[in-house]
Amino acid sequence: TYWAQRKDRVFLTLECPNAEHPKVHLTDDGVLTFSANAKSDSTEADHHYELKLELLHPINAKDSQIHVGPRRVTMVIAKTEENAGPHWPRLLRSAQKNPHVKTDFDKWVDEDEEDEADRADAFDMSSLESMSKYREDDFVDPADSDDDED
Repeated sequence: TYWAQRKDRVFLTLECPNAEHPKVHLTDDGVLTFSANAKSDSTEADHHYELKLELLHPINAKDSQIHVGPRRVTMVIAKTEENAGPHWPRLLRSAQKNPHVKTDFDKWVDEDEEDEADRADAFDMSSLESMSKYREDDFVDPADSDDDED
């Protein structure tokens, strides 16, 4: 998983070659769940992949976009107006380093150089789609929800 950001959005790239039937669920409180089946390049065996990330701040899921390609899933996650502006100090709520989340230096721009970089290297969002295309309401098991109080 690679990430970068701008004042108003987060770029997230999930490397998952040969993903079949990916399911992505993104909530306004910043919880991203992803699952897919994929065959590895070296074997024909199917592997099931699952990922859950709790982003540092709430986001705007409705305005976020996604592109599913043959080797990766690319997302542009819209920050809320309250959380836009200064760059986030990290991607995830947990301050503990996640070895699977790395900075995407191909997309990274320093905060003070952001306006210049966006003009010089405009990101083509025309190939992105709505996140709802890859969502299944029963992707998240309601019995496994942490929202319920015991």
